[in-house]
Amino acid sequence: MQFLKINICIFILHAAVGAAAQDEAQILLLKKELASASGDSAKAVAFAKLGYEYRNTNPDSGIYYTNSSLALSQKIKDQALIAKAKYQLGRLYHTKSNDSAAIILYNESLKLFELLKDTANMATLHMQMGYVYSRSFRNADMLKEFLLSLKLAERSNNKEKMSDALYSISDYYRHIKDDSTAVIYLKQALEIDTQLGNKKNIASDYQYLGLCYGRLRKYREGEEYLNKALVIFKSLKDDFRLATSYSYLADLYNEKQDFDKSIEAYLKAKNIMDAIGAKIESADITDNIASEFLRKKEYANAIKYATMGLAVANEIKAQPQLYYLYNTLAKASEGLMDYESAYEYMQKAAVLHDTLIALEQNDKLAQMQTQFETERKEKENQLLKAQNETANANLQRNRIFLIAAVSGLLLLAILLYVIYKNKEAKAKYISVLQNLNKQLNDKKEEISGINTVLQLKALRAQMNPHFIFNCMSSIQECILTGRVDDANKYLSKLSRLLRMVLMYADEESIALDKELEMLELYLELESVRLKQNFQYTIEIDETIFPDEVQVPTLLLQPFVENAIWHGLLHKQDDRLLTVKISCTNNYLHCIIEDNGIGRQKAAELLQFKKRHQSKGLKITANRLVILKERTGHPETGFEIIDLFNASQEATGTRVYIKLPFDN
Repeated sequence: MQFLKINICIFILHAAVGAAAQDEAQILLLKKELASASGDSAKAVAFAKLGYEYRNTNPDSGIYYTNSSLALSQKIKDQALIAKAKYQLGRLYHTKSNDSAAIILYNESLKLFELLKDTANMATLHMQMGYVYSRSFRNADMLKEFLLSLKLAERSNNKEKMSDALYSISDYYRHIKDDSTAVIYLKQALEIDTQLGNKKNIASDYQYLGLCYGRLRKYREGEEYLNKALVIFKSLKDDFRLATSYSYLADLYNEKQDFDKSIEAYLKAKNIMDAIGAKIESADITDNIASEFLRKKEYANAIKYATMGLAVANEIKAQPQLYYLYNTLAKASEGLMDYESAYEYMQKAAVLHDTLIALEQNDKLAQMQTQFETERKEKENQLLKAQNETANANLQRNRIFLIAAVSGLLLLAILLYVIYKNKEAKAKYISVLQNLNKQLNDKKEEISGINTVLQLKALRAQMNPHFIFNCMSSIQECILTGRVDDANKYLSKLSRLLRMVLMYADEESIALDKELEMLELYLELESVRLKQNFQYTIEIDETIFPDEVQVPTLLLQPFVENAIWHGLLHKQDDRLLTVKISCTNNYLHCIIEDNGIGRQKAAELLQFKKRHQSKGLKITANRLVILKERTGHPETGFEIIDLFNASQEATGTRVYIKLPFDN
């Protein structure tokens, strides 16, 4: 069954299933309530309500208001309010996919509720922890938390919590594709919701019963439940869930191969999403409509709707949706035999696919690749070793055979014949052993080379987040000091720099002109941050052709950054930074010189100012050590020289870097 992409992850709270868009009127009302609140307790409650209202549309604002509630609750030492604020912060961090922070906050909140003997809220917390575990596919822990939630809800005799827990258990069984068991728990939840008269939960029960029956190919029951959900959501004017139900109904028709009804249901869902301004969802549904036309081989209609979805996705810069829509357009163009357009769309989809890969997984991928390659080489070595041992065993058997033959044979002619054959076999096996040993040595050298390359990639992967973090800190500084224009300029230049960093992220080395282009962008960024209060120059020897010389990616930036942050930053005026590049004796010479306060004075200042410890120079030093070992150029490396005037006063710092010219 083709499920709407935005609704694939259906593990959400039963009680919060109708929350789809921010209610501006409610936000305004709550802000008025906050303004009129008197006393820390009332303000803490108002802050918490505002944080909850932002939970779906703007988690960062939600975190801000909830932290304000937590601070006031801690000030007045109200344990119940503290527990609720920490629980809500956990929800918000879970929304932002920061699951480690969410679990910590959930556990802190759970301990407080245990002290308060609040079993109902304990049930809710265990349910939320189950949803956190679902993201990391810890299915056993997920089910354990959901069952514990149900047990606590039953102990508290809270029907709403029991319904939520039953619903979450059905989520677990939908997660493992056991829809038959999911139906059992959904019907139990439906029975409780019917007793309570909770229409929103009843509609959600119907909606997911229809989804499960559709997966079980019980289309009549599935359609029946989904139509019931549609009626209730219409009466509740819950447009978002109404549109979602239409999309599930379209999925069911798709499974039945009734593409016309599927398209009709998708169009209803799209019109509702357009009306409420849910643009991401609208783009997803429009892609589903185009896909249905693809199945009907109506390629022109497929292109029509995919183009509509593309316009919406481009408007909101929704990259995942753009990726799916470009793929659909490529298939539709291929159906119309417009292979040129199909190729262009596939190229765009491929670029987006690369962009969507999370940067934080680079280290994991490098580690997995290292482990895979190491294991593969070890297996090859074990095979070669086994072959070597077999050859040695064969030689030993031949020696025994020779001794037995000499002892058993009386005739000299037979004895000489056996000796001759034995020598011939021995020479053959010695040759085999030599070949096997040579292969073994070759494999060892290959493993060493692979490990060196992977070490370089891992070090560079550590450095890129470090560099981006420092840039974002500069943007934050501009904003906090009220320099909004500088922040905008900074963001514009940073986006250009990040595009280049992403473009060359997987390259061991790049052309010198590209490295210097990134370096100059970085210097422009720092110039904005320092209000253009320093000068810099980049000089290249005219004998060097920058587009033909390769250097390690982002090698010079950490030294320039160090010069600015520790040397020039603390100088009041006349700040100057010079970068000079020349070439002699097959080495590339890079000199980075500043007229700052010097390393000794910078170290003294750091004793009185707590700052984030820089790792850039350490990482770069390790990169140069690996490069030195790999290329065999003994002078590869860098040296930091303190500059003084005639009175032995610090006048700046010079960094001298030597790189192999043919690296």
